[in-house]
Amino acid sequence: MNPETANWLESARYDLETAEHMQKSGRYIYVVFMCHLAIEKTIKALVCEETQAAPRAFTTCRSWQRWQISHSAQAMPILSGS
Repeated sequence: MNPETANWLESARYDLETAEHMQKSGRYIYVVFMCHLAIEKTIKALVCEETQAAPRAFTTCRSWQRWQISHSAQAMPILSGS
């Protein structure tokens, strides 16, 4: 796995852990926000692994279109950390 891909996934996992803590404390708006960040970072990781360069600023839809959902079977090892 590309080191930058690993960084994006690590950051996404951290955001999900933060969302869990926010949920336990009843801060639901922040749960949604942190989950949104985790989704964006996961998409960046997928784009990064495929193209070897994820843009720093992008729209989620545009990046998802760049990566194309047809790669979803290839994404499973990336998302699982294998």
